[in-house]
Amino acid sequence: MADQIEILTTDLADIADILRKNNELSFEIVIKDLGRKALLMSCASYFEHILTRDVQAFFDEQFGANHPASHVAKTKAINRQYHTWFDWDKANANKFFSMFGPGFVRFMQDKVKASSDLDRNIRDFLRLGEARNLLVHNDFLSYPLNDDITEIVSRYLNARDFVSSVKGCLAEYVETLNPEAI
Repeated sequence: MADQIEILTTDLADIADILRKNNELSFEIVIKDLGRKALLMSCASYFEHILTRDVQAFFDEQFGANHPASHVAKTKAINRQYHTWFDWDKANANKFFSMFGPGFVRFMQDKVKASSDLDRNIRDFLRLGEARNLLVHNDFLSYPLNDDITEIVSRYLNARDFVSSVKGCLAEYVETLNPEAI
């Protein structure tokens, strides 16, 4: 089944095609511009939803959903904090990784060094997040988003692989710890 980003991408292309076939070139330009921006915002919103859900699930699995540590994580580290998790203009996710301690930072840095794919996926994730911030904070309608739909979708697909790996990386890291170190 196609995900919502793929559906939006197809719908935007179909609308642009209909407008082009009906010689509505001005409207085609408008839909392409707004469509790229909506697509970018949709990607960023999706990633925020998945990462906040997965980080909360990690805490719930580690401590139990009713454990005080899970509640503290939710109220002080997760709710309305997502955009503070990353240095969007940096080429790495070390700020995010550091939320889980210096050992996790080293663990993830080693993973990134061992995988050019993971490095690219993180960079694409951060690039989408930075573009989202620029779009939101610099007048959405007039901001000149230079990426075309193909570039946004390509970054989304790469970034999606990073986002979907975070919960597993946390669990893998916890397994490497000595019980006394936890």
